[in-house]
Amino acid sequence: MNPSEHERDTRQRRLALTSVGLGVLSLLDFLWLLLITATSIAVPEWARIAGVWLMPIGIIGAGATGEAALRGTGRPWAIVGLSLAILSFLAAALLIFLWPT
Repeated sequence: MNPSEHERDTRQRRLALTSVGLGVLSLLDFLWLLLITATSIAVPEWARIAGVWLMPIGIIGAGATGEAALRGTGRPWAIVGLSLAILSFLAAALLIFLWPT
């Protein structure tokens, strides 16, 4: 393996692990959304907004970095990151549209 291939593999592994991290971020943000929706915990508005705005960053970031890492050695981790982002997106959509108000 020459140095340029090694650098490319390292970059793709980093992208894949970034995708996993952002997927976990979006999933944790869904749990925050579930917590403030399903319980009667009094959370200040600034904390609600600060918590929920991370979900689009996690979903979009996991999608972008996961897609970039799919063609390399980080493919398994990229798939995990993309799956977490899709799972959190679908869970949030179901929570928003099906939760009784």
